[in-house]
Amino acid sequence: MKIYTNDPLVSRKQRIGFWFTLFGVACMVGAIFVSQTPENVIIAWAISLVGLTSALFGTYHINRWARRPVAQQSIGQALEKLDSRHLLTNYVGVVPHLLLTPKGVIGLRVKRYDGPVHYSAAAQKWQGKFSLGRLYMQGMTAEGLGDPTIEAQASTEKLKAWLAANDLADVPVTSVAYFLAPRVTLSGDPAPIPVTQPDSLKKSVQEQFADLPLLPHDRYDRVRHLLEAQAEGKNLTAAAPEKRVRAKGRGSSGSEKPVRVKSKSRKKA
Repeated sequence: MKIYTNDPLVSRKQRIGFWFTLFGVACMVGAIFVSQTPENVIIAWAISLVGLTSALFGTYHINRWARRPVAQQSIGQALEKLDSRHLLTNYVGVVPHLLLTPKGVIGLRVKRYDGPVHYSAAAQKWQGKFSLGRLYMQGMTAEGLGDPTIEAQASTEKLKAWLAANDLADVPVTSVAYFLAPRVTLSGDPAPIPVTQPDSLKKSVQEQFADLPLLPHDRYDRVRHLLEAQAEGKNLTAAAPEKRVRAKGRGSSGSEKPVRVKSKSRKKA
């Protein structure tokens, strides 16, 4: 499998997270010293507000671009054994993570939510659980559960629109909700979208277009050419997936086996 990752964008987002967080903390520490003089209390409050805003902005970027597991690395490792007909792009095209397969295109909607997840078919609702530990480790900007169904469907629509704009409307499209955090547990009714985790991502990807024939060579080559042109336009070079290292023992998150929930795979876009 060939992978294109917009590393300059990732590095820029990580630097933003680091420097804004550092600046925010420095402002709040400075406000403490300024407030020692009674007539400067209002100024100290203003400095504290600027610091808090900056720190929140910084931790938002850290949580999404630097905190492990990192999305592009997790996806690459989970799909490392796919053959050369597969092409993965990260932060290159119309959706953050896109996988071209011999039978169609899959959008990978990454979810960084860390904790128990329950889906109720009757209520058509996803439910998470509040966690003080998550709040302590990731702060107020920790990613919430949201609605994976709506998010995955939105990714599918974006991909369909992009393909249609390039005269490729007949190419099958779907999206998968990918929970990458090691402590996520999935339970409840079968979800209306494909839902997967690191240990089951490869299988889920292979199941998406199982009943469909291979794309005609000209259609497959056209999609691949468009994706590679996007990457080359950003001066990106292709790389092979990083090997997944599994540590021995129960103390490693790499050895934890996630609980999976069955989901209804959409065979046709």
